[in-house]
Amino acid sequence: MARSGGKNCRVYLGGVDVSQRLSEVNPTLRVATHDRTTFADAGDATSDAGLRSWEVALSGLYDNDDADTTFETLLGTTDLNLSIVDEDANALGDAVPWVLPRGVLREQSKPFTIADLVRRSATIVGSGRAGVSGRLLHEKVQETASGNSANGVDNSASSANGGRGTFHAFAGDGSWVMKIQHSTDNAVWADLIVFTTYVGSAGSESVEVTGTVNRYTRALWLRSSGTGVTFAITFARY
Repeated sequence: MARSGGKNCRVYLGGVDVSQRLSEVNPTLRVATHDRTTFADAGDATSDAGLRSWEVALSGLYDNDDADTTFETLLGTTDLNLSIVDEDANALGDAVPWVLPRGVLREQSKPFTIADLVRRSATIVGSGRAGVSGRLLHEKVQETASGNSANGVDNSASSANGGRGTFHAFAGDGSWVMKIQHSTDNAVWADLIVFTTYVGSAGSESVEVTGTVNRYTRALWLRSSGTGVTFAITFARY
């Protein structure tokens, strides 16, 4: 069993790497339940599943010399896609325990108390199916020309239930097409997800796919114009 410590976690929120702002991130998945118990259930409560949602609590130390206003700026912003990456997020195939789509930053606070350091916190809520066992297909680095992952991430076998891919653009210029591809043999590749063309602004996009995802996955990026773009791509199978 491979155990994991939280100290190497990286958190990508939309088009911002908020890792240096945080010391804790706590995602919770929820499914509403509806009571459908009848007399025929012989005293056992029964229920049907309802709406699916998720919530993420973020917390970190406040620095009064830090002019960063990330959370204040993003307050109320919709479609904030969130990827939480393990293992320093510095290598192809690093674990991505959470790939979360379509959230909104609902609240943020910085309470001051006399006996403790000032901490800031924020809460993001959202809906849509989450990926909970993903992999990093492109680490957060700049690319200046078209290319693709040197090797595919090996899942050992194909899967049949689709998945979710997320593209985080942190900085850059020009026009780029970002893709997630899959393969049965790590040699011949087909498009699995084609993200909306990147046109030089920070942001993110999360796309869900259904059906078969082949054994290997990789990222591919195509430059039409511009000098470079810094981005990360994550994918989680369902």
